[in-house]
Amino acid sequence: MTTIGTDDKLEIFKRAYTGLMNSPVKAPLKEMIQTMFSFKYYGRTALFFGTAEPGTYYFFLTDDGIILEYIDGRLNVLNAKRPNENYDIQSDTEVLNNINLMFEQLHYYRLSNCFYLFVDRLHLIDYSELSKDDVKLLKLFMRSKSFELGMYKNYPNLDKVINNIIIPQFFKSPLLKINSSQLELDMSNLDEYYLLIRNSADGETNDNI
Repeated sequence: MTTIGTDDKLEIFKRAYTGLMNSPVKAPLKEMIQTMFSFKYYGRTALFFGTAEPGTYYFFLTDDGIILEYIDGRLNVLNAKRPNENYDIQSDTEVLNNINLMFEQLHYYRLSNCFYLFVDRLHLIDYSELSKDDVKLLKLFMRSKSFELGMYKNYPNLDKVINNIIIPQFFKSPLLKINSSQLELDMSNLDEYYLLIRNSADGETNDNI
């Protein structure tokens, strides 16, 4: 955890992105950020970052001033309005409502392009938390030729796998037990970056971070 020492929303996102860019990675990977995309939810912008560390993902909700940090099943949520406070963020209904609004607009096809980020963690899913239909769905997917060959987008029910299993299990369930209102990401440095994200479905989105 890094004490940020500022409540300037733009600087907070710059520091978080700097922390991601400067994070050390293991060979043979050269960069921490392996995939990224942006999307809109109710007119607001969110950025997703998949990293070289298994089970580590970030969402930047730039308009709402929220950062979600998933690390190996733990979830930390930083509120840019209270960046240096260690408080019970699960009691912050405004933050939780904005996060839920974001997930309502996270369409499956965004994650289908980077499904490889989740494959190694599918075996960690607790089947008791799934419906019988979703257990069957997951088992059929993991036995499929598409899964065996790593051609996940070819699986005809991948949209259901993502909407019914990946998003609820990997992203929504941890909201019930948020670990901290502070990030583990090193935010002690501040560099200037200009982030250009291309989204084939929406054209080109520029986010000055």
